[in-house]
Amino acid sequence: MLILFNKLNKDEILRFEKMVNSSYFNTVENVRKLFYYLKSKHPQITKKDITQEEISKIIYPNETSTSEKVWKLKSDFTKVFEKFIVQNEFEEDIRYNDLCLLKGLRKKGSGKEFELFLNKFKKQNHKQFIKDDIYYLNNAIINEEEFYFKLAKVQFELHENLQAKSDNLDYYFCS
Repeated sequence: MLILFNKLNKDEILRFEKMVNSSYFNTVENVRKLFYYLKSKHPQITKKDITQEEISKIIYPNETSTSEKVWKLKSDFTKVFEKFIVQNEFEEDIRYNDLCLLKGLRKKGSGKEFELFLNKFKKQNHKQFIKDDIYYLNNAIINEEEFYFKLAKVQFELHENLQAKSDNLDYYFCS
């Protein structure tokens, strides 16, 4: 995975640097150090540059027996790098972002916001000129989110109705 770092362009390096420095995406200080080491070698990183010995010498200069630490560091770096790749793909797909927002609003129980965004999203989606497989998949997901939203409302209304019935039966029994 570290060799894939060579394939990043300058803009991607800058965005990855922001992610590495973000405490939301990365909590390991040595991942930052490894990033800056790799950045200094970019785009000519070789397998020699990322050996256990080389990374150990750069990141853990005053320690001995660091093979486990280097292995863990490579693993932590890989996780952040994978998040970066996923985040890039996520940001490029605006429709998928909207679907995730719609799902998040539904799950958080934001009824008014959900309905407003649902209507806006439906209108935008129907305006698409090309009605390809993605268009129909998005419509199916929109329908699914709307279904689950309405199902939750019905379940709440049924719950209230059943509670009222139970209360009335209790009052009937007591009287």
